[in-house]
Amino acid sequence: MSKRVYIQSEMLPDIRLIEVEETVDSAGLMALCIAELPSESREEEVFLFLEDATDELPAGAKLIELTEEQGVHIHVHRCHHIKVTVRFGGRTIEREFRPGITVGTVKKWAVREFGMPPPDAAEHVLQIVGTSDQPDVATHIGTLAPYPKCAVAFDLVPSHRVQG
Repeated sequence: MSKRVYIQSEMLPDIRLIEVEETVDSAGLMALCIAELPSESREEEVFLFLEDATDELPAGAKLIELTEEQGVHIHVHRCHHIKVTVRFGGRTIEREFRPGITVGTVKKWAVREFGMPPPDAAEHVLQIVGTSDQPDVATHIGTLAPYPKCAVAFDLVPSHRVQG
């Protein structure tokens, strides 16, 4: 039986979807993910991370063990960690995360660190410093932090309100 694998990477412009046999192990999954990368990136050393996982994909893990109902979300990156900086209210916080951590998870960490009450947190989003880009909460931070910099900085800003 095949399972859906969604791949995000700093080397891919969009999420890729592949169908994979559920019996494939982490080495086979690595090979399939590398095949999705641009040809000039296939010789690079990369690491696989499950979405919102704190460690790399374990060696020997079977896809069937990782599969959720909607499939498996994998991040392929050349960095082990991403340095994340968040600025808000004149304060700056920093922490390293794995590349497969989502923007939503980073936001939860940041609002906790800043001591922001839940009603206020609901009205704020992360915006990439120096831009107007406000990545979706499901975006892996690794897609925003290309190698070799392996870092991304955000401002915690009020979300755009549509009034009418």
